[in-house]
Amino acid sequence: MPKKEVRALTASKEDYLKIIYQEGGEHRLVSNKTIAMKLSVSPASVTEMIGKLKQEALIEYVPYKGSMLTDKGKEWCMKIIRAHRIWEVFLTEYLGYTLKEAHEDAHLLEHIASDRIIERLNEFLRRPSHSPNGKSIPS
Repeated sequence: MPKKEVRALTASKEDYLKIIYQEGGEHRLVSNKTIAMKLSVSPASVTEMIGKLKQEALIEYVPYKGSMLTDKGKEWCMKIIRAHRIWEVFLTEYLGYTLKEAHEDAHLLEHIASDRIIERLNEFLRRPSHSPNGKSIPS
């Protein structure tokens, strides 16, 4: 079956990629059980989504072992993380959010902001290198 070309991802797909990344999926396999636990979803839901992500060439999947990000999956993941951290900078510096509030709302905004908005926000913020909690912002 041919791989699907990825143009945009749903918020759910983005969340799966982020969890795989956060659990070490850049360098090792992350189990479906871990993903289900971290996202508070059923194992069946994880299996279904893993199939979609694999079909779009965002992950590699080894049955009964787990998933690992492909280069394309890493690219998408870095894009999501970058947007999240830029939003955190804006929300804390300009709207007076606490770190916890900024993290929660940045999670919502990372899924809906266009690349153009993120780039302009990054320029407005004078290209910050780190989020308010000290994590580096991917370029």
